[in-house]
Amino acid sequence: MSRDSKIRSTDVNWLGRADCTNCPIRVHALFSPVPDESLEALTAPIDRFGFGPKTTLYELDQRGDSIYTLRSGLVKLVRHLPKGVERIVRLVRPGGVAGLELLVDGRYHHTAVAVQESEACRIPIVVLSELKQRHTELHRELIRRWQESVDEADRFITAFATGAAPVRMARLLLRLCDDRSASPSSTRIGRDVLAGVLGISTETASRIMADFKRRGLVEEEEGHFRCVDPAGLEALAQDP
Repeated sequence: MSRDSKIRSTDVNWLGRADCTNCPIRVHALFSPVPDESLEALTAPIDRFGFGPKTTLYELDQRGDSIYTLRSGLVKLVRHLPKGVERIVRLVRPGGVAGLELLVDGRYHHTAVAVQESEACRIPIVVLSELKQRHTELHRELIRRWQESVDEADRFITAFATGAAPVRMARLLLRLCDDRSASPSSTRIGRDVLAGVLGISTETASRIMADFKRRGLVEEEEGHFRCVDPAGLEALAQDP
């Protein structure tokens, strides 16, 4: 690993080499179309890391030689506006991939930060190149992942950046509750993350969530929320 691509945080634990063939999220992972025997014969190691909350995996414009696939937790991809204002441009959930842009110009296009306790596998670019040469299915999977990123960027622009703040919050909560990679019963996410996605203050996000709880749209316990009235949220989300 090059010096520039090192993880810049002390709140990181190396969890050992990844066992891709027995990965609990193998069906959702980037290497899902790759046969077990090819994964077992890799010439470069894939490492597993645990990241504490607020740990930076990589930074904007940093050169790198590895991408990350998330096994558990939540990672935000951020850009910083003038005066240091943070704007979250994408959320990476289990099974998702961060850093694919390295395949284009060798630099990360966002800063990636763990929102909560998270676990990810660091995949060297040389491994991707090795597997792409032997398995066209992986090339198609990479294209599919690129398209998912484009679709998610479109969603952030159209659904989360237009309309009144409560309307945008309803759309975001529906998206998080509907995410198949998330827990089917609840989602843990901070007010600061909700605010960062929607471009509002943390105080405004807190007021909206308090109002949603009073109206019976969501329930919350110890930081975990559930969309208990999806129909009500959907009706609100349809407002202009």
